[in-house]
Amino acid sequence: MKQIVSSILLFFIVGSCYASDVLCFKAVDDNVSIKLGRVNTPPIAKFKYSINNSVWLQYKVDSIISIEKGNKLYLCGDDNKTLSDDLLGHYQFFMTGVVEASGSIMTLLDTCKIDEIPSEFCFQSLFSDCKSLVQAPTLPATKLKDFCYSGMFEGCSKLKYIPDLPSDTLAAFCYSSMFKDCVALEKVSCLPATCLAQGCYYSMFSGCKNLVRAPVLPAMVLTVSCYEYMFEDCIQLKRAPLLPAKVMSDFCYRSMFEGCRAMVYVPNLPADSLADECYAYMFSECSNLRHTPKLSAIALKRGCYSGMFSECSKLKRVSALPATKMEESCYSGMFCYCTKLKKAPKLGAIDLEESCYSQMFKGCRNLKYIKVNFSDWNERVESTSSWLKEVGKSGKFLCPRNISVKKGEDFIPVGWSISFF
Repeated sequence: MKQIVSSILLFFIVGSCYASDVLCFKAVDDNVSIKLGRVNTPPIAKFKYSINNSVWLQYKVDSIISIEKGNKLYLCGDDNKTLSDDLLGHYQFFMTGVVEASGSIMTLLDTCKIDEIPSEFCFQSLFSDCKSLVQAPTLPATKLKDFCYSGMFEGCSKLKYIPDLPSDTLAAFCYSSMFKDCVALEKVSCLPATCLAQGCYYSMFSGCKNLVRAPVLPAMVLTVSCYEYMFEDCIQLKRAPLLPAKVMSDFCYRSMFEGCRAMVYVPNLPADSLADECYAYMFSECSNLRHTPKLSAIALKRGCYSGMFSECSKLKRVSALPATKMEESCYSGMFCYCTKLKKAPKLGAIDLEESCYSQMFKGCRNLKYIKVNFSDWNERVESTSSWLKEVGKSGKFLCPRNISVKKGEDFIPVGWSISFF
């Protein structure tokens, strides 16, 4: 009798608060099983479940529920404050078979409508490595917390579409690695946020090997590491989205498209003033890229272009580099191992800084032309260390008449002719 009364009360509670939004798992084939388990020591949470929205029962965490093809498992929280509060403990689903999710993820906290994530790390890694999941639940929250969705769907190898992410204002690392290694993911239409936070999109789609369309990215002001590694190793991605931001921040675009081997279309980069390592390795290993975007910056920062186009093995045409005032490592390794590059952009700086040109053209074995505006090699800080190592055996070096003529991989390549102006 007590069990029946308890079930009736649960049905009333769930039914009174947006029951249609309750998290639901539909069995797409036979042999479906679902378990919500603890990983390490997350906060204590309570849950209720029902098969086909009939009788509601208390769910015992770490227990396995089997459902037949076409049936639905409903699962909701019972006044839970969070599902995780740090990196060491969280709840995680484990599944077999093929499963479609629907309903709001927020109902794992409570069935009454909630539009604010209550804590940092709240849903981190919740569906990590759920290779059964083919459809994600809705994520309606508009107020996020740091790391709230971090790694949430990482490794969900059958997931083809992402749910809408409606928040305009993000939190630190809120989407970091969220869809990393979702190898079935093909298209992402829009990420509407305009107010970013540190690391908010860090590695979000890294390793999505079938992604062919990147989302619109409308933000005009960037934050530290906001897009870092966002599309790393998306090997089918041919076109980068427009990147309209003019206000940079440290590491903001670092390695954003690194390893995107199919990339052929890249947008111009309109920022005039840069930040530390903001473009570092941004298009590194984009082995089908044939020309660089327009680079407008005149105010550089430490390592801002370091490795930006390194190992772009088909790169033949590069845009002008208008900046004349160097910073530490600003162009370090920028075109390293661009083996098709024959002509370097004009280098207009008069005074060099520490490692500013180090390894800049290293391994460009077809490089045959370079024009510089400096006359002092500034050897004390290795400004041109290995900058022309392994370049073409013959070429033309244009330089001011008062330059100190030195030969070698750190200076003017052996076998190259010198012309003065």
